[in-house]
Formats: sequence, structure tokens, C-alpha cells
Amino acid sequence: MEEIVDLTVKAIAAKNSGNTDKAIEYYEQIAGIYIELGIVDDGRLDGTYKIIDELEKSKIDKVNEERIAEQNAEISDYTNKALEAERTGDKEKAIEYYEKLIDLYNLMGIVDDRLQKAYDKIIELEKPPATEAPTEAPEQ
Repeated sequence: MEEIVDLTVKAIAAKNSGNTDKAIEYYEQIAGIYIELGIVDDGRLDGTYKIIDELEKSKIDKVNEERIAEQNAEISDYTNKALEAERTGDKEKAIEYYEKLIDLYNLMGIVDDRLQKAYDKIIELEKPPATEAPTEAPEQ
């Protein structure tokens, strides 16, 4: 039982320091000891597995948060590049960046006005430039 206490202290320390993988490893060792000792019916084994599940979920949440932050940075980057391309008159490049934005919005499940604005920008950029009607020469 002393080994379980030592592993629990290590697991908590690992969790508190942000080392989720190491904490899971310690809790898995604790579960293994419970099984070896035949301690499976008093809730300690179930409790240990619940802790492991929570740690696994927190890892997934952290990965998702990091992925969302990266995607938001990409959105900002593509938006800035599209606007700069528009400003400099490079319509093809601007369209390319708006298309990348649309792909990213679709990947992230974003279906709000940002998606529509990107589509609208592409339509606007693909329009041929307006031409003035030729003026007729005055009759003489």
C-alpha cells in the first residue's frame, strides 16, 4: 500500500506540473497494483480509472484548444494577406486567400457571416472592371 501512496503523490505532482502523460502512467501503475492485490470491488479501482479518463479528456481538450488557436491564427493571416493583395491590386492572390479562408471556415464548422463575406469578396473580385459607355461625338 505504501507503493500506491508514493505513486499517488507522484501522479498528483505530475498532473499539477502539467505532465498529464506521466500522471496517467502513474495512475495506470496504481490500477495495476489494485488488480494484483485483488482490490477491485471497493471503488478504488473504478476511481483510479475515472481519474485516468479525466486526464485523457483533458489532453484531448488541450489539443483541441491548441488546434483552434492555430486555426484562428491562420484565419487572421489569410485575412490580412487577402486584404493586402486587394490593396495592391493582385486580385488572383486575394481570391486564393479568400478560398483558403473558406476552406478553413468549413473545416472549423464556421457558417456565420464571415463565411458569406469571404464568398462575397470572391464574387466581387471576379467581376470584370466596370467600363464607361463610350460617349458619342457631337454631331456636326
